[in-house]
Amino acid sequence: MPSVMGVLTHLDMLKSNKQLKKTKKTLKHRFWTEVYAGAKLFYLSGLLHGEYLRNEVKNLGRFISVMKFGPLTWRSTHPYIVGMSDFSTTFSHSLFLGTMYNCNCHFH
Repeated sequence: MPSVMGVLTHLDMLKSNKQLKKTKKTLKHRFWTEVYAGAKLFYLSGLLHGEYLRNEVKNLGRFISVMKFGPLTWRSTHPYIVGMSDFSTTFSHSLFLGTMYNCNCHFH
């Protein structure tokens, strides 16, 4: 089973602290309903000169390395996925050469 953790970015777009707290709480509860209750969210405050703050990125890496993940109930209750459309990003000349290749397929 995959490990799931959410990362909220661009929190600097929210101007007031009241709006920031309300948005964080709403998104956290929405994430919990979509993934599993108690799923972890990490908050990155925003960009500075086109990059995230170095300390926040270090903390995110540290957080990921020590995190214990809970089981995903959605995955066990949904053993299949229905794809509405698909396309291949494999180069077409690889198919005609008859060589071994990796096929990249995307489903939406």
